[in-house]
Amino acid sequence: MELNKILKEQNITAQRLSKLTGIGISTIQKYSCKNRKISVDNAKKIAKVLNIEWWELFE
Repeated sequence: MELNKILKEQNITAQRLSKLTGIGISTIQKYSCKNRKISVDNAKKIAKVLNIEWWELFE
């Protein structure tokens, strides 16, 4: 599932996700725009905050 879609559904901004995960805002934005692939480590951090399975970010 697309990160951007999940953020919209959960009403979370990229900036908020950045603060909650410790991942840089520019990196989150690149993930959201599909300009950069999400690493497994960062996928796990993001998934924990968003309460989803990490592998869903790769579907």
